[in-house]
Amino acid sequence: MKNIILSIAILAVTFILLSCTTKKKVIKTDPDVPIIRLSKSSCFGKCKVYDFSIFENKTMTYKGVKNVEKIGDFHSTIDKEQYKTLIEYFRTNNFETFETTYLSGARDLQAIEIEYNRQVVKFHKRKAPQLLINTLNKLDEIIDEADWTRKN
Repeated sequence: MKNIILSIAILAVTFILLSCTTKKKVIKTDPDVPIIRLSKSSCFGKCKVYDFSIFENKTMTYKGVKNVEKIGDFHSTIDKEQYKTLIEYFRTNNFETFETTYLSGARDLQAIEIEYNRQVVKFHKRKAPQLLINTLNKLDEIIDEADWTRKN
């Protein structure tokens, strides 16, 4: 009888311990949806207007619209280590804790959107926290350093 009670107690404790473990949140990603996206709209001046995306398979797309060196659709790839470093940058700087907008209300300023893992932050430079500006500068560096090929 003691063995049965002991077995039931061990089984109950095991069940309780296993049911309390946390499961890692797994987000299924769509290969057609970018992990990171940067979009700069037009302004009343000479703002660079373009869209830039990085996908999980390490491909990048760039569409230059206005006031940029490359007009049209381009593609490139990002180095595996550079990609890993960039993703870690977004994670360690807690991108998901940013507010969704940092807009000043002025209509003549360029609106910028940065998206990471489907969370979009829209901002004007003068209202954005410095960490968001640093993120923008990091993405602009990647764009400038990439070896772009025009899409057919």
